[in-house]
Amino acid sequence: MLSERLDSLRAQAERTSGERRFALERSLDALRGIRNRTEAKIEDVRRASDDAWQLVKVHADAALAQFRSGLDQVESQSRQVAA
Repeated sequence: MLSERLDSLRAQAERTSGERRFALERSLDALRGIRNRTEAKIEDVRRASDDAWQLVKVHADAALAQFRSGLDQVESQSRQVAA
């Protein structure tokens, strides 16, 4: 679901031109970085020992929330560009 939202935003950026496209692509680049860190945190959860699992999961949940928030912000930015 989240990857589909990111793909949709990428497609919208490709249909946009000029400064608006540049701004949207810059936001998407930042969002990709957040996604990569989130995926790393999720992988940490998979590899965590039983003792460390809860703490690692908290960090992964926070990273996932940051990624979702970033998606929401870029989608809002994209809607403003489309308007």
